[in-house]
Amino acid sequence: MEQAEPIEISIETSASVAQIWSVLTELDHMRKWFFEVIPAFDATEGFYTEFDVATENRSFKHCWRVIEVVAHSHYTVEWTFGGLPGRGHVTHKITPGPDSKNTITFIDVIIEPFDTTIPEFKRQSSINGWTYIMNEMLGPYLEGIVD
Repeated sequence: MEQAEPIEISIETSASVAQIWSVLTELDHMRKWFFEVIPAFDATEGFYTEFDVATENRSFKHCWRVIEVVAHSHYTVEWTFGGLPGRGHVTHKITPGPDSKNTITFIDVIIEPFDTTIPEFKRQSSINGWTYIMNEMLGPYLEGIVD
């Protein structure tokens, strides 16, 4: 089976690398811009958490295992949905830039295919979801905390 191209969504922010890292890795921040139902998070390799996220029609158990961390640079989470086929790696990457503008990129790589008969698991749904999270949730949240 041919591997799908990774989904990469980026935004620029005037937040510092330290601020971005805090927002991407500290539970209190993550609950405000990402998923408020996250029970715990620690940007440490091997950390595991799971939580349910409801959509209009169903609920999905999100299962996350942190598999790589380079502080203030990036971390990668293995992402599965409890009881359903498929596995992905989502990397949250910070790239320092000129003129006090830094870039955040989310890279979603499918390792084992998800069931695309489920509408939420179709590629375009993932692109739409990550774009919304980056542009409507994370970006505005970061700009709201910039000193």
